[in-house]
Amino acid sequence: MEIGFAGLARDLETSVEIAKRAEAAGVRRLGVAESPVLFGDPHVAIQAILGATGTIKAGTFVTNPVTRHWSVQGSAFRTLDQLAPGRAFMGIGPGDSAVHSVGLAPASREELAAYVEEVRRLQEPCELDVMVTAGGPKAARAAAVYADHLILGQGIAPGAVDALTRAAAADRSDGAAPERWLFLIFNLAQGVDGVEAARADVRAIVMAFSRQALDVTFEGKAVDPELHEPLEALYEHYTFEQHSMPGETANARLLADEERTELELFLFDRFALVDTPEAAAERLIGIAEETGIEQIFLCIECSDPLKLVQLACERMLPRLPL
Repeated sequence: MEIGFAGLARDLETSVEIAKRAEAAGVRRLGVAESPVLFGDPHVAIQAILGATGTIKAGTFVTNPVTRHWSVQGSAFRTLDQLAPGRAFMGIGPGDSAVHSVGLAPASREELAAYVEEVRRLQEPCELDVMVTAGGPKAARAAAVYADHLILGQGIAPGAVDALTRAAAADRSDGAAPERWLFLIFNLAQGVDGVEAARADVRAIVMAFSRQALDVTFEGKAVDPELHEPLEALYEHYTFEQHSMPGETANARLLADEERTELELFLFDRFALVDTPEAAAERLIGIAEETGIEQIFLCIECSDPLKLVQLACERMLPRLPL
């Protein structure tokens, strides 16, 4: 099993400390999200992480083709590869908060593919490790042609994971298939009595990721038709000014509404892993067995990501077959 952590660059000192602890515990990848209006620059954080560690891979998780020109992106990764050869990766998607926050639109599948090609061209003769998000079957099929890794953006719903996997079986000119990764919102509690508070802390994060996964279309995503209209109504009120902010936020309050209890249960079951460290380890092993996917990225965005990582490293990761 391979575990990656992903979070935002809130401050460099915390990012570096998280990387050190994660590396020592056997975590192989650390992703840094990009939302420049709200948070710090991911490339600066990646540079600090790579400079302070020796084996862990670090990269954008994820950047986009809209707000950062391919020449600027390519130059940044070429330089990072000089700092730590083979340890930088580019996680990329069509664009979400980084794009919406400045009034722009996400890239098309064709634009994303062309962008990756240009960035890769600037890396020659070195090879850039590219991870592409796939929110639906069409995106998975398109990205499977050129991506090294696919981040399956539909949580752990068996029907949706299967649909993305089938779509990703498209032919590639090199005959290789991209590695598949699951992605889950993650939080831990010291004991069972703290699980509910841990869930409340990441309620807005769950809503943010589920909106990315489900807001455009429900086609091929294994969502009960009875939930379509309630989900659409929920996402209509999403506030980008508080995107991916933990704790008591406007987005968290939307999902916490008593009339949306069914929606909250559905979204947490599908997109999140919040439990005690021991129960979380057991669940991760079960998820790998159920889906056949042993690469899992865990989003560590919460009120205290350093404490979360420490708890995971001390009590959860040692129970996993890393």
